[in-house]
Amino acid sequence: MTQIEESTREQVARFLPVAIQKAADSYRLFMQGNNTAAVSKDFAEHHKACKVAIAHLDLLLKLAHWADLPCEQAEEELQKLETMICDSARKSEAASKAADEEKEDLA
Repeated sequence: MTQIEESTREQVARFLPVAIQKAADSYRLFMQGNNTAAVSKDFAEHHKACKVAIAHLDLLLKLAHWADLPCEQAEEELQKLETMICDSARKSEAASKAADEEKEDLA
């Protein structure tokens, strides 16, 4: 594994669970709210910008793999990243459900 891959993987591993939780919280709050057109527009613009940032990160990772690794290794690393993202999403969803259940129990 190259140094850029290691560094990028560590950075993604640190921010991804928080990013997933923030996105899930944002979606939940939006869906629970009685939103005005302005709020809906801000929500859409914010999440569009987040999607652009993720696409940019994905492109940079692909370029790093292309520059440093043979195609087979790059594909394997991208698969590992996808697995890591999915695992984080599942953990975030489970934590969110547990928090919701705890709130219901307290009510």
